Amino acid sequence: MASKEENAGVNVDEEEGFVRRRLPRHLPKRYNDIYVNNNSNFKSQLQRGLTVLKESGCVLVHGLGAAVPRAINLAQSLQDNCHGEVTLDIRTGTVTLTEDLQWVSDGTIDPQTKNSSSIHIKVNLNIAQNPNIAQKTTDKCSKS
Repeated sequence: MASKEENAGVNVDEEEGFVRRRLPRHLPKRYNDIYVNNNSNFKSQLQRGLTVLKESGCVLVHGLGAAVPRAINLAQSLQDNCHGEVTLDIRTGTVTLTEDLQWVSDGTIDPQTKNSSSIHIKVNLNIAQNPNIAQKTTDKCSKS
């Protein structure tokens, strides 16, 4: 039986437990991927997105859960800053997340799953208006 002293100085009652969230499965981290969360700096992600969009012609914006509206806002801001010269390809989905509930009294771990919404937005610079990046766009964005 675990006691309060064994829990590294954390005041937890014997009947309570800890929730440990596992990280979601991530897509590969590529140069033109931007993963959005609620703690990330929006201005720096917008600046990075504009830089990558001008270099490669394609940016992939990913958001999960509460960060979905923020990811949409980032994609729309990229579109506005490019004066409508981009197209958006939007995919939504559901991701299964796992949480481990660890009981203090006996140390057992109960895994629990829940669903969370996800969004993947592909922002493409129009090739007709920028023919010099046509080859880069097909190389970096065709696999996604």
